[in-house]
Amino acid sequence: MIRRALVGVAIAVGVVTLTAAPASAHPLGNFTVNVYAGLVVHQHELTIDYVVDMAEIPTFQERARIDTNGNGTLDASELVTYKDATCRQLTASLGTGLPAPIVVGATAVRFLPGAAGLPTERLECELRTDLGSASSLQWNDPNFAGRVGWHEVTAIGDRTTLLSSDVPTTSVSARLTAYPRDLLRSPLHQRTASLRWRLGGPAASTTTTSTPGRATVAAVPLAADPATRWYTSLIGAHRFGVTFAVVAVLLSIVLGGAHGLAPGHGKTVMAAYLVGQRGRMRDAMTMALSVTITHTVGVVALGIAITASTAYAPERLYPWLSLASGLLILAVAYNLAKTQRRIRRSVPDHDHHHDHHHDHGDHHHHDHPRPSRRSLVALGFVGGMVPSPSALVVLLGALTLHRTWFGVLLVLGYGVGMALVLIGAGLLLVRGGRLVARMSALRKPSIARLAAALPAMSVLVVAGAGLLVVARSAAAV
Repeated sequence: MIRRALVGVAIAVGVVTLTAAPASAHPLGNFTVNVYAGLVVHQHELTIDYVVDMAEIPTFQERARIDTNGNGTLDASELVTYKDATCRQLTASLGTGLPAPIVVGATAVRFLPGAAGLPTERLECELRTDLGSASSLQWNDPNFAGRVGWHEVTAIGDRTTLLSSDVPTTSVSARLTAYPRDLLRSPLHQRTASLRWRLGGPAASTTTTSTPGRATVAAVPLAADPATRWYTSLIGAHRFGVTFAVVAVLLSIVLGGAHGLAPGHGKTVMAAYLVGQRGRMRDAMTMALSVTITHTVGVVALGIAITASTAYAPERLYPWLSLASGLLILAVAYNLAKTQRRIRRSVPDHDHHHDHHHDHGDHHHHDHPRPSRRSLVALGFVGGMVPSPSALVVLLGALTLHRTWFGVLLVLGYGVGMALVLIGAGLLLVRGGRLVARMSALRKPSIARLAAALPAMSVLVVAGAGLLVVARSAAAV
């Protein structure tokens, strides 16, 4: 039964994985706050086209701030107050180094559909300031310094000629509406501009386009694969019953399994541990259960934190969680090394002169200690302690519909899907370890040496993985 279930899950996950596009609706990720500032130097005035594009999670927090009367909907008066007040608040940080204060002109805010029924936000502010007789300026934008995202500045002259400028004249993202695909993994981080100009020159063009011929992706594309589209639409379905809930949970399991196939989740560490320490099937299941519980609790806890605070930047937590997971991996490697050393010291000398008819593959368990439950739980904790943004978005989408229990159920299903994939991988790894052990019993020197070296090799692999995670996380903290 277990084998058939694993095969069924593997087939479903394979179909989803082969046909799926990235699940996050915003191309730069569900956490990002993206900013564009288009500077136009007129003869005696500077105008700024200031645009803020928020992904689903910061938008979720902003909507809680906009809804001042707490009725769950955004009234027209609340939107007017919000957009004007927010544009004024943002300009307070932009006026440093300018000849005169910035004045807010027209403002606009729109909410566009994103993942799991959550919207994304686009705020536009028309700003201007008097330049007087100035012929140079230094622009600096410190807004949203604690949030990850795209930051872009452009500058052109209008009946003035820019003598020097360290920013481009056109927006490669078309004002945050079409992000270049080749820059999604390394977003622009331009927050400053240094300009010098002289009076006189052609009138400015009013068009701001992306670089010609560059592949782009729209700022808010809906998820392309049918399974994810169906999944996110179920969150906001009006009809709700047992059948609906069962189908939604089953799909969350499949998508969680697809997520489990992605890089990460401690699979390399788990592989080294189970093969090197001759783990059993129940060891793999212990790890997988630990992954499910840790992931579910982590997503729910982060969702509560986001709901409780509109100023909290959840993406700041991810590097620290990753760093903690790396340190935990190193701790497991250290305990493994201590165990191996103790075992080597406890083996009597006469064991090296055993009868050659002794079954080396099945009875030398003292050379290969069984994994401890504490280490198994710790490795499962590593695999699930960094919450999936997709599962977090689904939970927040359910919260907006006042179906908190349903959101938790979907997140749990997502974690179960991850666990099933890890159990399947663990089953293969356990069998691989047993195969090596049987082959070593055939008294082939090369296989016997490999089997004897596996525990030490597993320690090295686990320690190496821990060091890699720590190094990457420390650079991001």
